Amino acid sequence: MANKLGAPSGDVRWGEYGADEYADALVAALKLGGVDHLFFVSGTDIIFLQEAVAKAQARGWPSPKLLTVTHEGVALNAALGSAMVSGRPAATAVHVDVGTLNYGTALHTAWRGGYPVMIMAGTGPRAFPGSMRGARNSAIQWVQEPRDQGEIVRQYTKLDHRLEHQDNPGLIVSRLLQVTMSEPRGRSTWPFPARRPCSRCRAHPISRPATNWASPGRLGPIPPMPAG
Repeated sequence: MANKLGAPSGDVRWGEYGADEYADALVAALKLGGVDHLFFVSGTDIIFLQEAVAKAQARGWPSPKLLTVTHEGVALNAALGSAMVSGRPAATAVHVDVGTLNYGTALHTAWRGGYPVMIMAGTGPRAFPGSMRGARNSAIQWVQEPRDQGEIVRQYTKLDHRLEHQDNPGLIVSRLLQVTMSEPRGRSTWPFPARRPCSRCRAHPISRPATNWASPGRLGPIPPMPAG
């Protein structure tokens, strides 16, 4: 993963990095996008992040430092403090539904303060038990997901996106961080189904280096997708 494989269409601001699974691409893109700290409140639907970070540390792959926190409100406020002091983006990850609700009034602080934080949350898997990796394997997963989890935070964010089966996680993370760091800075939100980061990568994810955040007041160009 650590070896740069080349940039599409000669655009030096973008590179391709290999990954075993989508979770590996996710944490690598966070680090390559400038996120040094991931404030993490564990849950069954996001344990793949702990595994991906541990794998990255063992293999020397790019990854933010994972800091475990016992409450979601504390995690987001800690991320806000990190972003305020460093001027760099921070990230959080919490449990589906009630975990997202527990961000609480820290969402208001993040939005009004314009602090560059990407908040993430798991969502319940939708695949039928036994049909694929990361499919439902517990009774609670049939009832724990709201109709639209992004609606919980949408009024206090610049952009939200749910990771879907066809998404390139490296490209999605890179674009969300680009929006987060563009003036006026602010939060982006990314709920992801538990099944997706457990899937194998079929292609090298595209990641955006931290040195190429968009200039203040405008978004940089979106690179063309590679052929095939």
